[in-house]
Amino acid sequence: MILSRGPLLSNILIVFFDIWLLYRFLLSPLVKITRNIDQMNDNKTNVHIEATGLREFQHLAMAFNNMFETVRSHTHQLEILSLTDGLTNIANRRSFDETLNREWRICNREHLAVSLLYIDIDLLKNYNDYYGHQSGDDGLKKIARIIDQNARRPTDLAARYGGEEFVLLLSNTDSESATRVAKNLIHEVNQARYPHEKSDVTNHITLSIGIATLIPSDKISHEHLIKLADKALYRAKHEGRNRITIA
Repeated sequence: MILSRGPLLSNILIVFFDIWLLYRFLLSPLVKITRNIDQMNDNKTNVHIEATGLREFQHLAMAFNNMFETVRSHTHQLEILSLTDGLTNIANRRSFDETLNREWRICNREHLAVSLLYIDIDLLKNYNDYYGHQSGDDGLKKIARIIDQNARRPTDLAARYGGEEFVLLLSNTDSESATRVAKNLIHEVNQARYPHEKSDVTNHITLSIGIATLIPSDKISHEHLIKLADKALYRAKHEGRNRITIA
C-alpha cells in the first residue's frame, strides 16, 4: 500500500504540472488579451498586451498592439477633424462651444473676466455675387488666418461660428484688453486691403466686431455672453460697419 503511493503522487504532480503549463501558456495569455480588448472598448488610453505564452499568442499580442495603435491614431485624427472647420481650418462651432463652457467654469472659479469678440465680414453676400463663391471662400480663409493669428495665448480660441461670422474667445481678459485685440484685427484687415468693389463701406474687405465681457457666476450662463456680443455686433453693422461696438 505504501509503495503504491509513489506512482499516485507522481501522477498527481504530473497533472498539476500539466494544468500549470496550460494556464501559463494558454489560459493566461487569453485572459490578458480579453482584458485588453475590454479596456479598448472602454476607451482606455494605454492598452498594451505583453507578448508572452506560445509563439502564436506572441504574434497575436503584437498584432493586437499594432492594431490598437493604428485605431488610436485614427481616432485622434477624427477628433481633431470633428473640431475643425473644413473650409478655414480653424476651430468650428462645436470646438468653440466646448472651449467656452470649459473656460467659463474656470473663470467662474477664479473670478476672472471672459471676453468675446463676435466678428462679421461686412457685406460678404455682395462679395460672393460679384466675385463668385470660390473667391468668397478664399476671402473667408484669409480673414480666418488673420483672426486666428490674434489668438495668441493657449486659452484663446478663434473659431468660425457660421457663414461669414467668426468668434474670438479671450479667457481672463477684461474689456479694455479685448478692445485692443479688436482694434488690431480691424487694422490688420484694413491694411491687407483685400478688394471688395461691391462694399458700401470702402473698396476692400472690412470687419464689424461686437465685444462683450463678463465675470462668470452661478447666476449667469455663458449663453448670455454670446447674446451680448451678438447685440453689440448688430449695433456695429447698423452704425456703418468697419467698426467696434462694446456691449
